Amino acid sequence: MMTGPTPEQVATRVAMIRRQRPEARAIGIALPGAWLGGTELRVNGKTLPVVCCASVLQVREALVSQANDGPPLVILTSVPDSELGLDVLARLAGRRLYHIDPWQMVRDLFRARHLDPRLSSQGWMAEALLRAIPEGGYPPVASSFLDLETIWTHLCRQHLGLPDGRPDAVALITWSLTDEHLRRYEGLGNEFRAGLRQRLLETAGAVGGACLDALEAGAGAWLLPIGLVCEILCSPEARHQIGIAQARARLEPYMGGRPLSSEVGNAWFRAAVSVLDALPETNAQDWLERTQQLLAALKAEAFSGLSSVLPAGFQRRLSQFAQTLPQVLQGQAALDQLEASIEWVQDHREAAQQPERLERVMMALRLARYLAMVERDSRPVSLPQASRTYVEHGSYVDWARRSLIEGDELHELAAAFTTLSERIRRVREEHNHHFASLLTTWYRAPLADESLLPIEQALSSLVAEVAALTPILLVVIDAMSYAVFRELSDDLRSHGWLEFTNRPGCAPPSLVSTIPTVTDISRASLLTGKLARGNSAAEKQGFATHAALRGVSRAGHPPVLFHKGDLVESGASTLSEAVRTALRDRHRKVVGVVLNAVDDHLAKSDQLRLAWTIGQFQHLDALLYEAQLARRAIILTSDHGHVLEEGVSRFVHGEEERWRAVTSALVDGEMIVEGPRVAAVTAIPRIVVPWSETIRYAPKKQGYHGGVTPQEVLVPMRVFARREWPLKGWEVHPEPKPTWWNHSAMMPSEAPVPVSKAAPRRSAPVEAQDSLFEEPVVRGEADSDTAWIDRLLSSTLFKAQRQMAGRRAPDNSVVKAVLRALDQHHGRISHSTLARELGQLGFRRGDLLAGLQRLLNVDGYQIVAIDETSETIELNRHLLDQQFQLS
Repeated sequence: MMTGPTPEQVATRVAMIRRQRPEARAIGIALPGAWLGGTELRVNGKTLPVVCCASVLQVREALVSQANDGPPLVILTSVPDSELGLDVLARLAGRRLYHIDPWQMVRDLFRARHLDPRLSSQGWMAEALLRAIPEGGYPPVASSFLDLETIWTHLCRQHLGLPDGRPDAVALITWSLTDEHLRRYEGLGNEFRAGLRQRLLETAGAVGGACLDALEAGAGAWLLPIGLVCEILCSPEARHQIGIAQARARLEPYMGGRPLSSEVGNAWFRAAVSVLDALPETNAQDWLERTQQLLAALKAEAFSGLSSVLPAGFQRRLSQFAQTLPQVLQGQAALDQLEASIEWVQDHREAAQQPERLERVMMALRLARYLAMVERDSRPVSLPQASRTYVEHGSYVDWARRSLIEGDELHELAAAFTTLSERIRRVREEHNHHFASLLTTWYRAPLADESLLPIEQALSSLVAEVAALTPILLVVIDAMSYAVFRELSDDLRSHGWLEFTNRPGCAPPSLVSTIPTVTDISRASLLTGKLARGNSAAEKQGFATHAALRGVSRAGHPPVLFHKGDLVESGASTLSEAVRTALRDRHRKVVGVVLNAVDDHLAKSDQLRLAWTIGQFQHLDALLYEAQLARRAIILTSDHGHVLEEGVSRFVHGEEERWRAVTSALVDGEMIVEGPRVAAVTAIPRIVVPWSETIRYAPKKQGYHGGVTPQEVLVPMRVFARREWPLKGWEVHPEPKPTWWNHSAMMPSEAPVPVSKAAPRRSAPVEAQDSLFEEPVVRGEADSDTAWIDRLLSSTLFKAQRQMAGRRAPDNSVVKAVLRALDQHHGRISHSTLARELGQLGFRRGDLLAGLQRLLNVDGYQIVAIDETSETIELNRHLLDQQFQLS
């Protein structure tokens, strides 16, 4: 006997008829075979009576016996329409028997007149659509044509919960993260599964087929972890590892016994990592834990370092860095290996999730680069040179050192940091000792120059000069070292504050603090304009009556200084009205504020390490906002710096942190400073101060000051303004970081032998076009009027400058070629003209010109000046002759 329609098909057909004819009391369905259902049928949540009739008489009896107030009656019969009679048909919905043709029903549901020819042989599709009609029905199709793409879209949505009918690998893996979706797949019939496999091979490629293999094997919940471990199992670095081969074999049961090709595995990983990146971080971590479990089940944990997403992989990559760092320090590995190691760390997903750890590792790399460079440097011969060395390099070293104090949760990495810090400490102690020796000589009779300025001269020099051009806000951050300034100034630039200078190519001079470097002396001397010792009241009075500041101020609007207690009203958290009024008063040229965030932090004994950004300084953001509104330039400075607590020992008990009276013999790391400047602020002619950063006399804190290290003595004073209102006669000074900060220390190659005049000139190869200079081409014998160049190169001072600059400076033949070109163009030449004159020198323009300035700009004098705006280089022959005694 032929099987008739299923109850589901009949229910679907009845539901369609009722939507079209809701008033119908009886619905007739042609039944070509046996009825497999019962006497009731559930249609859209309602129970309808069903009568199966084999004759016309039974049909009539069913209609007669139907209750008037009952639900609609469903009549199933094998009697043809033509035999029922018109009176019977008149009582049936549509005056006819309805036939069940799945595709016809589907066409009706979509209100389509035409069907894609590819669908006629896929009866399972029609039945699947009829089994899962959405509430409200299927939407009508455009142009009355029902195509295969539309069918797949609704099949995937209704039966699987996929968003569309063309799922790629990313969509499929995302879909697998929901247990309900996997249960839906388990309920699919064989025909549906076979059709779905063919569809996924078209839309998701071989990865789609592999994912279905895992689904069939019951591993659908592992699609994402499998994809993530594929990075390890299919890594080129592990191709010949027996452990990886064994792990791939252990994965096969998850894949229905099928092996996984590297091509499919790599594509699977790319899709999986896209899914991972789109997840909320909490969910992502849960899936990473499951991936780690899978890796353990495959017994491949030893290879987790090959993973760019697993936290264990990040730890292994950090371990590799930790192993390489000491080897580099001991000369057992090249710096390039450390560079490659950190690139491996940076490529890991966790690097973005743990920026503080990555920053510490980067700082360690920078310090390793610095050590590779510093061993080639020569010792400065003057305090200005030593100060510039600290400002240009040492301040960045201290910024990096501060990061390493925090250590790391990974023991071997923390140990590597300690080894590096100890090595840096030894170098720094040598520099500190030499700096202190130069300082004590200079301090007896300090002279201001282009590099250094005694702190008590800052107001009359730089501050008054800027205030004469524009209203200013002087921000004094107590105890801010150059290292803290470096971090803060980076943040200022990111907020639109540009640094300006009136010395093209050079920063303003550094301030030299008082000795001892303590607040009541250094800050009082800074803010009163004379060597002094006093409290905040004395500072206010001295600042308001300072002659140079009053000279640039308007009558009735003298300079005003606000300390910590003046910045906010009592019980409030915003700037006080007095501060706001002063800042917004365009007639008041000079406003000063003192911020104590750094000094307050140093006074604590906790181990909190802060990032010195704008947000770390209470009220600084509000002060900058008010200054911007009032178009005030910012002068950022300090009174002294500090050394951090890192293995500091307490030698002699005393009231001061890092200076004492001469009451006992000196210990290693101490020195005596004497003279009228010391007596003027301490009332005693001689004091003992540490040149070593390892000595303190007071109880343990976060940091200390009072000694004569460059960290404590050298004070930044920099000018910031907005680009939209620059300072007249000043230019933007984008102070470059040292080469070792962002790149490996540049090692210029040996200077090329100049080509003879008769030698033909070769064109630069295409791949070298990104370098500005090539080998200098000698265009003729040296003219007699350039003999000064030979005298310069043979002078004692030039040789000393070259020794100090080390290998970072260009070779003499290069220097000679550049100076000859400058001389031929009357001391001023554009970058492009210089390029044409010289050709290619083998390293970039910036490196060449920076090296030239190191050689010729003695003590900060701008003998060679670079104007980035006009892209020109200028040579000051008068200064050159004077400094190198060529006249």
